[in-house]
Amino acid sequence: MKTAEERAWAIAERYASSKGEAMSLKMDILAIVAGAGQISASGWQPIETAPHATDVLLYSPVLGSLEARMEVGYASGGRRDAVGSTMWYHGTATHWMPLPAAPTPEAADDARTA
Repeated sequence: MKTAEERAWAIAERYASSKGEAMSLKMDILAIVAGAGQISASGWQPIETAPHATDVLLYSPVLGSLEARMEVGYASGGRRDAVGSTMWYHGTATHWMPLPAAPTPEAADDARTA
């Protein structure tokens, strides 16, 4: 029986167009699997489970003189390949959640007339 990592790598290699993209996809798959049981009732998830190179809502707690904040951005970006790595990670975020869907045109009209 294959391990979760072996299955993730097989899926990533099948759908990615390069070795670097496959590595990134594998990491995303493993993060999703690891985080599946860790989603809190509020929707905030541990930063380790955030998708790679995807805009999400990030939460950073109080750090020294910096106040807690929320922002939209990537939890991680860049890529890794046989030559090297340009990978980077958000420095202060501890949790993330998916962005909500954009309002439909009907909802925007309703908001204007309310």
